[in-house]
Amino acid sequence: MNEKIFKRDSKTILSFLFAFAILYLLITRANLRETVRIISNADLILYLLAILYLFPSFLIRSYRWKILLENVRYTGKLRDLNEVVVLSFFVNCIVPAKVGDIYRCYLMKKNFQQSISKVLGTVFVERSLDTIGISVIFLLSAFMSFRVIPGNVLRLMEFGVIITVLFILLLILLKYQNTKIAKFMPGKSSELMLRFGEGASGSLKSSSLPMISITTIFLWLLEGGRLFLVMKSIGLILPFAMILFVALASALATAFPLTPAGLGAVELVMAGLLILVGINKDMAVSVAIMDRFISYWCILILGGIIYALSSKT
Repeated sequence: MNEKIFKRDSKTILSFLFAFAILYLLITRANLRETVRIISNADLILYLLAILYLFPSFLIRSYRWKILLENVRYTGKLRDLNEVVVLSFFVNCIVPAKVGDIYRCYLMKKNFQQSISKVLGTVFVERSLDTIGISVIFLLSAFMSFRVIPGNVLRLMEFGVIITVLFILLLILLKYQNTKIAKFMPGKSSELMLRFGEGASGSLKSSSLPMISITTIFLWLLEGGRLFLVMKSIGLILPFAMILFVALASALATAFPLTPAGLGAVELVMAGLLILVGINKDMAVSVAIMDRFISYWCILILGGIIYALSSKT
């Protein structure tokens, strides 16, 4: 499994080339000297605090996943699940198409004898909750941030509504129609679909929905808090609703993972949205670079260390 993940195939290489091409275009559109000056003059204490936001976000994500797994009769330690989650994010940073989510399921089978298909169902629910949570908070923050909503923002909002409705419908189908769907699938795929549906539908119990919802909201408020600290470290202050709007709209760029963890696309969207709300180009690019150093490169470094030391890989 590890060899397959880290294989240097043409799709992975092309995805990185595409990502670096976007980053090159983004950086060269700004004044490089001014961008370097802005970043080098950042308040180091505030920026380090922003980096530290990674740790509670991973713990909250792992705790939420633990709730989902316990609903399908898995009992395990939060520490183990947190390690698995960090490793999956590390793989997502080096391979496109969210292969890290599959790797997470593989690690659960290897270390805890869990069905890959059933665990994948819980991961699908987790990702669906993230997408729905991002979209809902993004829509609310957009309404709070603009008196008159610009056309580009309106299109993003429409995309948010569409993707929210789509994921809600998928969750309803898996909850109530999974057996019927599996009957139309041939051979072994029918059994795999049943297990996937069992993991997805079983993990969403009404008794745990309040805590799952709270952790999802808090998780994405943390994302906004991290971006707030990044911006404040370079003397940039915006209303928190607008910061949330930028953070979550950028996160929506990972919905189509053409590059590893949305590398390039997220930076482009974030810088573009900051420019849209009136921030100058050099400052906007600086924020995008600094924030993604945390949400991409720090995860890559942290995940690489844990991968090298972990007994679970």
